Amino acid sequence: MLTCSEKKLQTSQEHSRDDTVDKKELTGFRIIDIEILISILSILLCPECKNNRLYLVEDSIFCLRSNFCLYCKNCPFSKGFASSKKQQRNSEINVIFVFALKIIGKGFTVAKKLCATLNLPAFLSKVSFRIQELKLLLASASVAENSMKHATGEIKNAYDPVPSVKCGVSVDGTWQRRGYSCLNGIVSAISILSGKVIDMEVMSQFCKKCDTKTSSSSFALKHQCANHKGS
Repeated sequence: MLTCSEKKLQTSQEHSRDDTVDKKELTGFRIIDIEILISILSILLCPECKNNRLYLVEDSIFCLRSNFCLYCKNCPFSKGFASSKKQQRNSEINVIFVFALKIIGKGFTVAKKLCATLNLPAFLSKVSFRIQELKLLLASASVAENSMKHATGEIKNAYDPVPSVKCGVSVDGTWQRRGYSCLNGIVSAISILSGKVIDMEVMSQFCKKCDTKTSSSSFALKHQCANHKGS
């Protein structure tokens, strides 16, 4: 038999759990052992025959996204679903994974090692990884350009009657990595009025075309290198 205090404590804990479930909606991604998922689904009741004889089958895998199908061993019931949503024909989890790797400055080799260590499905091929990188580059460039246009628009609106505006800026530069051996850097112009970036320029001391050994003189004439020279 429970005492009065224990009953009150149990009731309060149940109410707190109910409030948490009501207030907090589960979103995002989780890493789950597939065997645990199968064991949970196997005890659920089939919506048609009401028997707990459901089993899970993985139909296909595309990198970190899997297509599953839930079957019933007692009736023809089946239900297919994917482990990740799609964003413009791309799996959301794959795009986010590549984006996270680029943020920390890592690439394809680290992606393979990480997936192997976590016992995740084999990741994208090198070609697919590069395609995802290019898509993220174009999207990031578009967002940055729109942000800078919006920032310059705010400055123009502050001096509405003036057709051309002169504004104070703070210019700052940074390298891709620490140390003086890094080949890639960026310079940004920050508005003193709004504190927002209004322009930027990526500068590099390395050119892949110049680094490629070629004896073609026509190639040398056509190619105009924009390498940065100096500190």
